[in-house]
Amino acid sequence: MERRLYGLLVGINNYPDPDVADLKGCIDDIDNLEYLLNGELEHLDDVDILMLKNQEATYENVINTFREHLGQAGPDDIVLFHYSGHGSREPAAPEFLEFYPDGWDETLVLFD
Repeated sequence: MERRLYGLLVGINNYPDPDVADLKGCIDDIDNLEYLLNGELEHLDDVDILMLKNQEATYENVINTFREHLGQAGPDDIVLFHYSGHGSREPAAPEFLEFYPDGWDETLVLFD
């Protein structure tokens, strides 16, 4: 049985919005994870990793890469999404409050 790992690694150090502080280690995080995944997972037949860094990590690119790249995975494959960057919170929609009792959703802060 052939097993494949489809990975999407997103790292953002530099944000264009002056109100969002730049970070220092997010690109290193995904570079190190990509190195580990490509070198240490010998039990997988194939590792297919895509990385979006800084200005590549827009909302549209992340959504499209989820659909086009991670969406290729079959029933025996593994899908990995890793994000390194700022997070935020926003009020949860009323229909989801039972899942978020504090009333807040956790979010990813993408480049744009």
